[in-house]
Amino acid sequence: MIRKVIRDPATMQHVQFPNAVDLLHRVRQQGIRTALATMSTAEQAYVVLAVLGLHKEFDCVVTCQDVPNGKPHPDIFLLAAHRLHVPPDECLVVEDSVPGVRGALAAGMWCVAVPNDFSRRAFASLDSLDPRWVVHQPDELERVVQRMMVERALRRR
Repeated sequence: MIRKVIRDPATMQHVQFPNAVDLLHRVRQQGIRTALATMSTAEQAYVVLAVLGLHKEFDCVVTCQDVPNGKPHPDIFLLAAHRLHVPPDECLVVEDSVPGVRGALAAGMWCVAVPNDFSRRAFASLDSLDPRWVVHQPDELERVVQRMMVERALRRR
């Protein structure tokens, strides 16, 4: 499926999650460091980022080629945190797959799940993430992330 999406820029534009892209732009404007941790190859990831105009939005890109174990292992997330010079427990992951959520949680990171058309059914059986952190409507993303940030700040006190 990923190859079909990559071959068709219109499909890439259609399946992107605009609220996530808007949030990405806002956090970058605030100077927050960002990483892309993807199970795609580097070639695939950079094609998608270029087509979507997001190639400058990430401080680092970590792909399946950079780690020995893919998601749900935490390797890709831990490497991204290392490259960002940010402790894992200070990272917030926005993830669209169940293996990705499991990997982020295994890495000790905060995670917001954003099911897409391909992963929605798999999320129905996910019990390792508090349901408050699952975004069901695109316009809920920023509100859920903000709520998570408040809770994270309260826990650090």
